Amino acid sequence: MSVKSQTLPPPSRQGGKSVLESFDRRRSIRSMAKRELGIQDLSDLLWATAGVNGSRGLRTVPIMWDMPLYAAIEDGVFRYDPENHQLVPVLDEDIRNSIPTQGFARTAPVQLLLSQDDAKVNSSMRSMIEETDGIPFYSGLHIGYLSQSIYLASAGLGLNTVALGYFDRELIRRKLSFGPGQDVCLVHPVEYPGTSSR
Repeated sequence: MSVKSQTLPPPSRQGGKSVLESFDRRRSIRSMAKRELGIQDLSDLLWATAGVNGSRGLRTVPIMWDMPLYAAIEDGVFRYDPENHQLVPVLDEDIRNSIPTQGFARTAPVQLLLSQDDAKVNSSMRSMIEETDGIPFYSGLHIGYLSQSIYLASAGLGLNTVALGYFDRELIRRKLSFGPGQDVCLVHPVEYPGTSSR
């Protein structure tokens, strides 16, 4: 693979809108400006969604096991590595135009792919989870946490986003060589504002 890992600039951690302003601005917006996302905004967005926010390695989102987060950009598809705050290449092909079925989302410069991977659940946790509501239930909770973080971070950074549940899952599974227990659950196109619509 010719594409290399991309180290992101450190997250800003300050600035942006207040928490309450972000809640006020939180929208599902389907209008995008089709302008490339700045690297600092991408860094801040990924960190806010699933980054490490303390010396103990805790995440900005409370998750029980690793839920891989992918970013589809012009250079290809990358997995976000929160420990090193970098993008690790997975596919050196631009598939952004093929993932969503909705036309407005195909031109978004960044598409965040929220995924699950059952193999990330360790054996002790697996037995506890399977005795209660099962892995799909808890994976769904975690995907919801990640999605809400994308919404709030986007609102705070002045970006547009919308959660898409209808997209070409089979293409993603094939292109990213997913195996059993791996799947993408939601796609979030992200872009600077165009003409607002809810």
